[in-house]
Amino acid sequence: MIVGALDNTTELEKLHKHLPAIFEWLRLNVNSIHDTHITRIDLIKDEVYANIESVLLKKHTEQPIELHHKYIDIHVPVNTTEIIGWEPANSLANPINEYDEASDVVKFNQIPDTYLHIKPGYFCIMTTDDGHAPNIGYGSLKKICVKIKI
Repeated sequence: MIVGALDNTTELEKLHKHLPAIFEWLRLNVNSIHDTHITRIDLIKDEVYANIESVLLKKHTEQPIELHHKYIDIHVPVNTTEIIGWEPANSLANPINEYDEASDVVKFNQIPDTYLHIKPGYFCIMTTDDGHAPNIGYGSLKKICVKIKI
């Protein structure tokens, strides 16, 4: 898991070949993409896409932990702080569902030990080693979730 600011990604961009293009796109579009009413954009064919989401935030006790096997997530809140629960993948037990390859997710009915408060202008990267419970808080959230195929 990595947390950072959208205006300070120079060193982070060296970690993956697509990160420079992803962060450039995010900086250019984070404040206007929701106005287009688009819900998904393919950024790099077959490798990177962005989900443009508007969600009602949930209580931490109502949001299951999710884990992905094929994609890294970059969570970018747009209009308010998003709270994301975090738990290392190797501590997850008793899945709610079998791994769904089509949606690349398995969910767990656990309460995370750690919570991150991600403000607009910041991001959180979750790898396949990071169980996470996104979309926690109060009210509604506009966000972008970039998915990077590994």
